[in-house]
Amino acid sequence: MASIQKEIIVEAPASSVWDAVRDIGAIHTRLCPGMVKDTKIEGDGTFRVVTFEDGTVLREQIIDVDDATKRLVWSVVGEPFEHHNASVAVAGDSHRCRVVWAADLLPNELAKTVEDIMERGLSLTKQTQEAAAKEKDVSDATRENESLPHVFCPATAPTLHHVSLFVSDVDAAIRFYTKGLGLLPRKDFRDILGKRMSGDFHFGVASIFLEAGDGRYIELHPITDATMSQPGFPLNHLALAVPDVDVVYARALSAGGNAFDIPVPKQQWDGTPLDVVMTGKNPEPMRMAFLQGPSGELVELYQAQG
Repeated sequence: MASIQKEIIVEAPASSVWDAVRDIGAIHTRLCPGMVKDTKIEGDGTFRVVTFEDGTVLREQIIDVDDATKRLVWSVVGEPFEHHNASVAVAGDSHRCRVVWAADLLPNELAKTVEDIMERGLSLTKQTQEAAAKEKDVSDATRENESLPHVFCPATAPTLHHVSLFVSDVDAAIRFYTKGLGLLPRKDFRDILGKRMSGDFHFGVASIFLEAGDGRYIELHPITDATMSQPGFPLNHLALAVPDVDVVYARALSAGGNAFDIPVPKQQWDGTPLDVVMTGKNPEPMRMAFLQGPSGELVELYQAQG
């Protein structure tokens, strides 16, 4: 009889991962989307029918769902197995956990196929559960911070406020800066709304602000927001909070700065001071300008209006 055991570390709470594992009818949505196409519960929940992406259908008897030990036990009934017994156990804390999948089976010739399924299944479980944990972290942090002061606050002197990055994978970037470096998700803006006498216009650029302490932030833009990706990538610009954008902008130009055309869809903006609103659940109005330093670096100036 072939015996196989595989395990993986998941950067997500053990309770959340176990909740997905014990949801026996949701393999195709919460654990292994793509690999498993559908899961149906039969009768009183004693059996489930699992349909894989290649059309393979297995009927499994649920033997035990043990919340105390966070362990699920099941057995495939019928072909292609002469015997099959498997379990998934979850152990860990509120930050990370280990998922262990074990199986005993006959005939031995199916061992390699089952091993491949187990490895892929655990990999997908890690992806889906870490993504779900990240989404919950951001959502929880956003709710907790909705009552906090605005991200963009008035300044009495020029103050470094944030650096802006364009990232190819927003989820990976958030996970790196929050779980890896300890920054706090603060606010998610859907877009920037420019305001002119001729009418409002959208920049078409989303942003997520992560607090780095003392009122400083890292701003993340999805790479798809290419309209704002020049001149630098991935580091796009640094932003200063100033008491008066118009005064500081004029002074910066006279001291060696250069005007810079900001690419905005169907609009022309040369970076001169403009009233804008950062849109989202809690919009923040400000006056904003962009210019380049003498080495070509892009600098944002902003004056909070709220």
